[in-house]
Amino acid sequence: MQKVYKILITGPESTGKSTLCKALADKYDTQWIKEYAREYLDQVDRKYVYSDLKIIAQKQSDFQEKATLIANTFLFCDTGLEVLKVWSENSFQKCDKWILDNLTNQKFDLVLLTDIDIPWQFDEQREHPKPEQRAYFINLYKKELTEIYGGYHLIQGNEEERFFSAIALIEKYCPQ
Repeated sequence: MQKVYKILITGPESTGKSTLCKALADKYDTQWIKEYAREYLDQVDRKYVYSDLKIIAQKQSDFQEKATLIANTFLFCDTGLEVLKVWSENSFQKCDKWILDNLTNQKFDLVLLTDIDIPWQFDEQREHPKPEQRAYFINLYKKELTEIYGGYHLIQGNEEERFFSAIALIEKYCPQ
């Protein structure tokens, strides 16, 4: 069975995570896991509550597990449990034990952090448009990713620059 490299693409809201995941999955003709929170929040059609975050986390993890079985060399993950931890602690000042316990079990071959150097775009699910909020969250992600995964690679620039930076990192750290 061929090794599947799991690549996490994470970061604050409106930093191009989904765009980058899709572009990389298309390039490598493989799977990518969408951020389940978006779909879930569209379905419940209300403001999220604390208990929603565990449901989202469990479903996101389940999707990642299943996609690993059918991915072609790479699996691109549009966020992981670290996002649920940051979200939960920021919004509710606590985080569900299931998220914390499973966070340490999440294994990725490469962690890419999308920077805040692109303009924030409005979306009904987004909450932090101010530059100082974006700066707070990018710094928080840098801290969390270092603690959880031992590091990350910062992805910056416009869409094309981000795409080629990610490819260079994939080729360097995920030999085929």
